[in-house]
Amino acid sequence: MDKPETPWQDLISPDDPRYQSWLLIRAAIQKEDSEARAEFANSIQSSGRIQLPDFLRLVTRLFDSLAKAIVIMVTGTVSAERSARDLDRIMVTFLDHWKRSFPAMERSINVQAHVLEAEVRFALGAHLETWKSQAFSIGLESEIRRIREAPKQDVANEAVEPNAAQTGAPSMPGTPNQRKEFVDPILAKKGWSILDWANYAGVAYHTAEHYHDGTKKTTASTRLKLANALGIEVEDLPE
Repeated sequence: MDKPETPWQDLISPDDPRYQSWLLIRAAIQKEDSEARAEFANSIQSSGRIQLPDFLRLVTRLFDSLAKAIVIMVTGTVSAERSARDLDRIMVTFLDHWKRSFPAMERSINVQAHVLEAEVRFALGAHLETWKSQAFSIGLESEIRRIREAPKQDVANEAVEPNAAQTGAPSMPGTPNQRKEFVDPILAKKGWSILDWANYAGVAYHTAEHYHDGTKKTTASTRLKLANALGIEVEDLPE
């Protein structure tokens, strides 16, 4: 039986600041994948043949490994919507792969190929909806937490570093344009909005927006978070 392709392994690129954490997550997922296959092989050895419940358990466990890799990266409602679309695509690709082996399995599993496909599709569909629900729950919880924390963060930033309009001081010449000109191409390459950037950086939306538009100074800790999310050194991010 062929091993399905696992494009989820490249969900996070090496230049992404989350890559080291992703390597640990990926190893855990691959461990689950191996355990599922070992359990399936043991069940065949015990019964002497492929049983439909055992096969469905294998397929759904392998799908769950892929789904977990997607859902675990959710940081807000925007990424939750993206994850839901990715889950739909993964299910189609996953099912198409396994369908190729159904005709050859008819005799060993004693189930016709079209019936086997229907069983697998039904089982995967249930798991798909569960993972999508979990993605949206995580995204919603993240947004609620971010909204609750945003006023505190904004007040703290304003107290420490008031903007030019509040103090009457001249604005920093050229800095807003430098920020936009530097950041916008990176955001475009990643396909991110400012909200996505804020989500990945773990800061409030208005914090990222104020930096991008040059309307407020930014603390060193915030600049570090913004730079890490973009995958660059903080020294390279315009002040």
